[in-house]
Amino acid sequence: MPYPNELFKKIIQEQGQIIGRKLAHSRADYVGGLQFKSQMSDDVEVTNEPKVTLSRLISSYAEVFGQSSVDVCIDVIKSLPYSEVAQYLPENIITQVHPNGATR
Repeated sequence: MPYPNELFKKIIQEQGQIIGRKLAHSRADYVGGLQFKSQMSDDVEVTNEPKVTLSRLISSYAEVFGQSSVDVCIDVIKSLPYSEVAQYLPENIITQVHPNGATR
């Protein structure tokens, strides 16, 4: 799985289930640092620092749907192998994924 692109794709897909695909895409476009391969695709390429982009993306979804959107992002992250995604996670997200602060 090509991380971090897959991480962002899964988050955007899950947000799309809640707030609608169009809004999920527009929020992802809004934060910058991501480029969709096409209008009809959730395939996305990270074009900026992943930690910064992920933090902005989660905050952007939180502005729309509050803590519920943050929880969805955390659930997506938890569903992926931690060893594969840890390097892309900002500190505030790591503490929510691993409350003991494990940053292996």
